[in-house]
Amino acid sequence: MADLRYNGEIRTSLPAVVSSPCPLRIENFPYDVQKCNISMGSWSFDREFVAVNSSIDVIWPQKGRIEVFRKTISVQETSIFKGNSEWELLSIHLVRSDNYDTLMESWFSEITYIVTLKRKPVYYVLVIQAPTFILCTITIFGLFTPNSNEDERLSKVELCLNMFAAISMMLQLVSDMMPKASRLPLLGNYIIAEVFVVTAATIASILIQQVHHHVHTSAIRPPDW
Repeated sequence: MADLRYNGEIRTSLPAVVSSPCPLRIENFPYDVQKCNISMGSWSFDREFVAVNSSIDVIWPQKGRIEVFRKTISVQETSIFKGNSEWELLSIHLVRSDNYDTLMESWFSEITYIVTLKRKPVYYVLVIQAPTFILCTITIFGLFTPNSNEDERLSKVELCLNMFAAISMMLQLVSDMMPKASRLPLLGNYIIAEVFVVTAATIASILIQQVHHHVHTSAIRPPDW
C-alpha cells in the first residue's frame, strides 16, 4: 500500500526480514563490544531516480566529490530498537554517502547504520567464571591443608583430580559456547589458565604424597626437630 501525501510525496512500507553479515571480534569475549554496519542502497538506479534518505535531514554531496553526512541517532529515536537477553544496544550511527561508479559514470545513494552492541556477560560470569574460580580456589587451599596419615594425603590427590575433571567439563562447555575463531577469546584463556593451576596442584599433591610415603617407609628418617 502506498501513502500519497498532499505535497506529492509517495511513501510505501514493505515489511521484510533481512539478514546482514557482521564480522565479530571475539578477543574480549564475553566482555566484547561489536560494531555492525548495515548498508542500504540501490545499485540499479542512480541517485537521480532513487535517493536513499533517512527521517532526519541529509546534506546532499557537492558535485564532483563524495560528501558524507554522519549523525548519531538519539535515545528517543532508538526506542524502536530492542536488544535481547545476550546483547545490549549502545548506539546507532547513521552515515549518509553518495558513491561514484566509474564504470556507469553515475552517483549512487547509500545509507549505512553503524550499530554498536555490547554483550551481557552476567550469564558467563555466573555459570562459567564463578564456579571455575571456586573450584580452583578449593584445589589450592586443599593443597596446603595439614595431614597426619597416608589416607588424608590420598584424599588431597583425589580432590585435585576431581577438581581437574570438573574444570575440564567446564572447558568443554565453554568451547561449545564460544564462537569459532583462529584466536582464543579471553574466557578461553581464563579457563585454560585454571586448568594449568589445577594440574600443577595435582602434580604437587602426588609428589608430596610420594615423598611422605618414602619417608615413612624408609629406614633413614629425618631427625625430629
